Amino acid sequence: LMRGWLNGELHTAFGDTYAELLDYPAAITHYEAALEASGARELVPLRAVEQLANLQSRFGVALRKDAELAKTVAKEAGARTWQPEELWSAAEERLKLLIQLSPSSERNALLGGHYKRVARCRTGAERKKLLEAATAYYEKAFQTASVRDNPYVLVNWIFCRLADAETAISETDEQTMKGAISRNLAKLAAQPRVEMDF
Repeated sequence: LMRGWLNGELHTAFGDTYAELLDYPAAITHYEAALEASGARELVPLRAVEQLANLQSRFGVALRKDAELAKTVAKEAGARTWQPEELWSAAEERLKLLIQLSPSSERNALLGGHYKRVARCRTGAERKKLLEAATAYYEKAFQTASVRDNPYVLVNWIFCRLADAETAISETDEQTMKGAISRNLAKLAAQPRVEMDF
C-alpha cells in the first residue's frame, strides 16, 4: 500500500482482520496505529479502543499461559517486547477510561472479562480481588435493561460470583440469578428449532 493510504480507518480494518485471525501482535499494532492517526481530521471509532483493550487482555493471558508462544512472539517482534503485565495494565486503563467517558453494558462486560482472565493467572488474595472486580463489573453490565437476559453476561456474572467461594451468596443474589436463568431457559425453549438436513 502507498504510505498515504494507511490511515486510521484502514489501520482499524486491518486490526479487525488480524483480530479475526487471532494474530494478536498484528491486530494490537494496527489498532494502536489507528488511535495515533485519530484526530480532528480523522476520527477512529471508540470500538477500536474497546477492541484494542480486549485484545491486550487476551494476549497477555496467552503469553502468560503458553511459554512457547512467548518465545515465538519474542523472535518475531523485533524491537518490541510484549509483557503480560504491561498489556494488562494498558487494557485496564483503556477500559476504565472508556467507562468514565461513556459507561455501557458492553464496556462493563469487557472490563469484567479482563479481570476474569487475569484472575486465571493469579492465586490467593490477588485472585480473589480480581474475581470480586470481575463480578462487580459483570453485575453492572447485567443490571442494564438491554442485557438483562443476555446469557453471556449472566453466565459470566454467575461464574465469577461462584468462583469466589469464600464470599457467601445473599438470598437476593441467589433469587436474581435463578430468575435470570429461568428467563434465559424460557427464551431458549421458545426459539424455533432448525433441522439441519444435508
